Amino acid sequence: MKRPPLWFWLAAALALLPFMISGESLWIDEAQTAKYAREPDFASFVDRLIHDSYSEAMMPLPMALAWGWVRLLGDGEIALRLPNLLYLAAAFWAVWRLGVRAAFAPLVLMLACHPFVWFYANEARPYALQIALASLLLLCADGIHQAGPSPRRTAVFLLVAWLLSATSMLAVFPVAILSLVLISGAWRRRVTLEKRTLWILLAGVLVFLPLGLFYLSAVLRGSSSARLWSVGAQNLVFTIYEMVGAQGLGPGRTEMREAASSMGSLVRCFAPHLPLLSAHGLCLLLWVRYANVPRGDVAGARLARLCTVWFAFSLLLVFTLAVSAHFPFWGRHFAPVFPAFLVAALLWRPAPGRFRFAGWMPLLLGLLWLASSLGVRFSPRFAKDDYREAARVAKEALARGETVWWAANTEAGVFYGLPACSTDRFRIFM
Repeated sequence: MKRPPLWFWLAAALALLPFMISGESLWIDEAQTAKYAREPDFASFVDRLIHDSYSEAMMPLPMALAWGWVRLLGDGEIALRLPNLLYLAAAFWAVWRLGVRAAFAPLVLMLACHPFVWFYANEARPYALQIALASLLLLCADGIHQAGPSPRRTAVFLLVAWLLSATSMLAVFPVAILSLVLISGAWRRRVTLEKRTLWILLAGVLVFLPLGLFYLSAVLRGSSSARLWSVGAQNLVFTIYEMVGAQGLGPGRTEMREAASSMGSLVRCFAPHLPLLSAHGLCLLLWVRYANVPRGDVAGARLARLCTVWFAFSLLLVFTLAVSAHFPFWGRHFAPVFPAFLVAALLWRPAPGRFRFAGWMPLLLGLLWLASSLGVRFSPRFAKDDYREAARVAKEALARGETVWWAANTEAGVFYGLPACSTDRFRIFM
């Protein structure tokens, strides 16, 4: 049977993009992005960024891009999410290039089928942008790892690394880990740097300093995200649950949050979904058990090891920092290393002859991921907070002369036309 041309895999991945976003109501996190995007001018935007005490103050690049995109596309729900498709198109191109290098072109379609990508494609938040920049950074790092740090490769790597670091303060740590991995590899191979490359590295360090000072000022004024959960094993378990692609096969997030109070409730919550979750788990167990040979030639093996080391050390560092700072991390906080996780997982394959159905495993896993993605995108159990409907009900009550107590996010209410502060008949409790 004739194999599809290499471009087919990229085209198939890109064809899935239009189905990933919707016009459903913004939820609480997206409302914070909309708050920045709706600032009337750039001076107001900058003023909010440097005085805000919420986590968005630590996401300068995504908030600036949201502000800019609104000027071109408008500020509706679809308009706020639409740039994610452009970002993910760039991610797919980068991962396709990596897959071609490693002799596994379907890699990009596996990425496009993953529910982690679908879930965050449909959010006006920084995570799709982080996936894109992390994919591009991995492509740059692989070029340096394979062929050495030329001036051009070094400059492009530093540019993408700075952009990824500017998506959130938490993204700085994976960028630092990858940089150290590349430096360690160059040191072991005794690579001699050109003088131009050294000057580019020095300039790159200087460019990172203002960004570091910006994040330091945000920390000193107390900028932080909500800490509704304590840090513990549940963070790590749910992060793994998201990243292996199981979330669309199980219960919705709201249902899981409500059931998290007791083990019995969690068991009852997951029980109806056990058949698909079991099939997914068995597939992953077989893959982990037998996948011990890197795909492709030396280039594929180097890429697989680079991604494995980058993801493993990033996971360890972020987990350690989260426990130390009592910061409850979730899967979305690993978006800057998600492409490395996926590539690391899929570029290892079972040794020839060790597993009879090894060739069918990527297809089976891809189908399960696609089913999970379609669940995340279209199933009602994965619907987020419907602020649009809540605001409609509140506005109708106000029109009838009734009193409304709004015990919900203020910014989301304002987005849908409610007053920004308490009035005689509209009282905010938040």
